Amino acid sequence: MTGHITSSVKFTATVLGVGFLRSLIFIIQVLASSNVAEEFSYYKLALQWPNSVCNVGVPCSKKPDEIKTDYQRFLIHGLWPFWPNNSALAPCLGNELTSSQVKGIKDSLKKYWPNLLRPDDFSFWKYEWATHGRCLGLEPSVYFNDAIELRTRYNDYIGLNDKGCRPIPNPYKRITIYNALYEALGKKHGQLKCNMRNGGYQSKLGWSC
Repeated sequence: MTGHITSSVKFTATVLGVGFLRSLIFIIQVLASSNVAEEFSYYKLALQWPNSVCNVGVPCSKKPDEIKTDYQRFLIHGLWPFWPNNSALAPCLGNELTSSQVKGIKDSLKKYWPNLLRPDDFSFWKYEWATHGRCLGLEPSVYFNDAIELRTRYNDYIGLNDKGCRPIPNPYKRITIYNALYEALGKKHGQLKCNMRNGGYQSKLGWSC
């Protein structure tokens, strides 16, 4: 169980609604191989916008200083493998994640992959590993660390700021976000889906294949 997730990027997207971004999913086409990864078509790197996650539904359990990161940055929601027919990989049976397996990257996980809705970060990592990571033929530390590296590589927030989309009290028009994202990603399309808050739209986790 060796190897890493190295990738080129294939983007597809539907941008819905207006308002603050909640989540962005990069569709990452797999180039690296492990004992099973060659069978997969691509991964989806799901990044979520913390403030929008936390302002609807269940209140977030952590404040920005508690996760040692800025809420004005995207955080990881997951790294999910998909088959060529765009169906998600079903969870595999196997050993559960242990804290010792991610001990060396725990600080980075807390910073970039926190559990926003619950106090226990490890339960979130354990769920993501069991649901999406266990079948990939990678060590847990490699799976999680590669997700962090991909998040750093494709962190769109700076790009969006450079293109004029900054967090403000008033909502943006859909086309403004769409165009900023398109330019920030090198004329490629990210992927967004919106939910409702106070009668307006904000981007929510989702995708269109």
